[in-house]
Amino acid sequence: MKNILEIRNISKTFGTHTVLADVSMDVRAGEIHALCGENGAGKSTLMNVTAGIIKRDCGDIIFDGKKVDFGSAREAVTAGIAFVHQELALCQHLSVAENMWMWDIPRHMGIIDQRELYRKTDEILKDFNADFSADSKVYTLSVAQQQIAEIAKALSLNAKLIILDEPTSSLTGEETDNLFRLCRKLREQGIGIIYISHRMDEIFSLCDRVSVLRDGYMILTDNIVDTDEKTVITSMVGREISAFYPPKASGNPGEELLRVEHFTGRGFNDISFSLRKGRILGFAGLIGAGRSELMQAIVGLGGYKSGELYVRGEKMHCFSIIPDSLPLLMQLYSSS
Repeated sequence: MKNILEIRNISKTFGTHTVLADVSMDVRAGEIHALCGENGAGKSTLMNVTAGIIKRDCGDIIFDGKKVDFGSAREAVTAGIAFVHQELALCQHLSVAENMWMWDIPRHMGIIDQRELYRKTDEILKDFNADFSADSKVYTLSVAQQQIAEIAKALSLNAKLIILDEPTSSLTGEETDNLFRLCRKLREQGIGIIYISHRMDEIFSLCDRVSVLRDGYMILTDNIVDTDEKTVITSMVGREISAFYPPKASGNPGEELLRVEHFTGRGFNDISFSLRKGRILGFAGLIGAGRSELMQAIVGLGGYKSGELYVRGEKMHCFSIIPDSLPLLMQLYSSS
């Protein structure tokens, strides 16, 4: 199986900080290759160098058998590299179809061919079982739907290599299954995929090989069938992890510091919970589930429609971030 991408001895520094140090990696055509590492390990920088977004200091990139030196992201896209970033990069007031074919809008006699534009888009969306259409405006879509549109956009480029950066961060289980099915289909078509993720279950169920970056150095490259989660995680952090889940706090919880009752606002509805001294309360959910909006409302960064908020038993009234919410922030901080 030939290599679609070869990265040879790439280095990159920002000022005095070395982000990539003599990094080498290859991706085969028809392979899903996982790229792992802690935050700050250099994954995004390496992919930005590969996709022509950042200039490397030294080293070589060989794509589809030819040495390349992309001067821009457009040059990389034209050559056949599609980068789906974790941060959505869609034009909100354009349609899904217009976003998808922005690089190459179909035209007839110099005029945009709307029928062909929507037909080609719906054909790709069908593979995702998408519940929105080609003419949907992006701003009307949920975050998860926009993520699907972003990935579908990469497929419209006829890419030979697709880079997926944390692609399931805002997808449901069913949407993730559809993405995996499509990735396997692309693999069968000979397309190379670089799959960036922290989720070990995804990596070991989907990918063929895995590479690990740590502090700008390439630490490990191995076949998935020849390694295990413990080895990959140890390579990422640089030490053996003896306990993935440290023991919970023992003893009775302390006094109640914060209580939220029936909080309702934009993005969240009828939320109630309490937080006690000496306890860590976690909030889980997909992007767009309302976690950030809820927390912003609690500390005064965003409003809420109804509900009650208590700090150390004292009821707080509607407040703004300055100055009314400062006592809440100071009380919670001093109690930690």
